Amino acid sequence: MEMEQLTARFNDAVAVRGSNQLATGMEMAAAPGRGADDDMEELVARLVDVTVCDDGPAARGEAACAVRVRLPDGRVFDRVFDAARPVAALFRYCGAAVAACGMAGRPFRLVRLAGGASEEIPPRGDASLQDLRLDRCIVYVVFSP
Repeated sequence: MEMEQLTARFNDAVAVRGSNQLATGMEMAAAPGRGADDDMEELVARLVDVTVCDDGPAARGEAACAVRVRLPDGRVFDRVFDAARPVAALFRYCGAAVAACGMAGRPFRLVRLAGGASEEIPPRGDASLQDLRLDRCIVYVVFSP
């Protein structure tokens, strides 16, 4: 039930705000009734080196890839990448999110649920986010033992 609600909220947010506006976070900052999740997203945005981690939001006409990242403690972050970006950009963003939440240095894996099974996202390779079909996916950060 919770997964369905989160997926519905994520899809609504992308549809209502638009992928370019969601990536900039400007509407989120101006929205009334900001909660702890909004504050955490702002913190991650400040800690992520955008020159290294991302080339910014997808430009108009470029394919966008909206991803929701869920940390082990339940915190959730939304990010829109250029769909042609390599999967390493997602791993760098997740690493910054983990560090921003006070869990820096812990090795992690990225997993997504696919049809009742879990599928690990490979950390290396030249596959793009689009190649891995990560658009509108919820990606779970799982700490490695």
